[in-house]
Parts: sequence; C-alpha cells; structure tokens
Amino acid sequence: MKLKLIPILCFALLATACGYSEPAYNKPGYTPVNRRVAIPSEVMETLVDLCQQCSFADIGEDYEQTDFRRDAALPWRGISWAGYSGSKWTIRYGHGGRGFHYHTLTFEMVPSVHIVAIEDDSCDFPDMRDCEF
Repeated sequence: MKLKLIPILCFALLATACGYSEPAYNKPGYTPVNRRVAIPSEVMETLVDLCQQCSFADIGEDYEQTDFRRDAALPWRGISWAGYSGSKWTIRYGHGGRGFHYHTLTFEMVPSVHIVAIEDDSCDFPDMRDCEF
C-alpha cells in the first residue's frame, strides 16, 4: 500500500514546486504599470465580466498555475503585465489549471470600455467564439 502512494506524492510535490516562469513581456509603445490598482476600474470590471466573475492575482503575486490545487485561496489567474498607450490598455495574464496558458487583451476606453484586440490562438475575435477567459 505504501509503495502505491509514492508516485502520487512525487507528482504532488512536482506539481507544487514547478510553477511556470514566463519570459519577459513588453508591448512596444505602451507604458507598463506595476500594480493592479493602476489599471482603471472600468477595464478590470470588463475583464472580470468576461471571465464570469473570476479573480486575479496582482502583478507578481502568487496564483494557481497548475490543476493541482495547492491553496484554495489563490486565484486561477494572475496578471503578469499591464500597460497603457493613450486611451488603450493591454493586460496579459496567466490562466492556471489544466493547460496553463496566457491571454493578452487590449481595451479601448473611449467612448466606453471595449475590447479591440485579443492575442490568443484559441479565441476567434471579434466573434468571441471559443474564447475562454
């Protein structure tokens, strides 16, 4: 019985210890921000509505990157980069769980907040078919 638990424990330790580290991201022509509070609340509200009221870890904070739940208090998504250029805001975030991946969305704030670009191979923009936020 004890021998059967060893592979499970090894997998659990590996999943816990191996968070994915993204290469540096920057969007040319955009001024980066280093805290979520710098992102306009209207942009964050639109993003949260897209993912059906999900929560986001702030830039540089921990979030759940695997489908092995280490801490139920951690959100599944974490903002890795955010920046603005005029009235446009781009947010890049990691989406944890099975098949960890990144989403990059650009919002225009004028005349009201709306998405103008999605950098995501699985999402058909602007129809929004097959989009998983």
